[in-house]
This record gives sequence, structure tokens and C-alpha cells, in this order.
Amino acid sequence: MSYKSIFQDVRNAVDFIHLKGDLKRRTVAECDKYVQQDPDLLVLLKRLRSAGKKIFLLTNSEWWYTNEVRLDVSPHENSSERSLAPSFRHS
Repeated sequence: MSYKSIFQDVRNAVDFIHLKGDLKRRTVAECDKYVQQDPDLLVLLKRLRSAGKKIFLLTNSEWWYTNEVRLDVSPHENSSERSLAPSFRHS
């Protein structure tokens, strides 16, 4: 077995699971297991907002997936701080 054939096997498996959509569905279903929260993210977002900065996220993922993950990435101390989580517009 060559490195090339190992690479091709892994690449085919990754392509297959992305095409089926199972990877993102499973990730969203178990965000606590697959997405690591960063407690410093909320602090950073507050600092950026208070400094009048604007940020954006550029991704090639679908809206439904990006939206679900963004809500899980930042721990929210209360519902009023949920607005500090990045908000997205999509077209």
C-alpha cells in the first residue's frame, strides 16, 4: 500500500461523507461533542463592539450549519448576551 493510495482512500471517504451531508448533521446534533467553546470569545466580541469594530465570517458552508455552529461556539451567560454572538446575513 502506497502513500498515494492511502491519501486517495482518505480523500474519497471525506468527499463521500461531505456529499451525503452526514458530517454536518451529526456535528450539529452533537455540538457539545464536536465543537469546542471558547470562553474568551465572548470577551473578545465585547471588546470589539465597545471599540466600534465590525467583523465578518466568510465560509463556504451552508447557512443552516454555520448558524447552528456560531450559536454553540460562544458560551452565553444570559439571553441578552446572545446578541453578542456573531450575527449573519445571507443571500
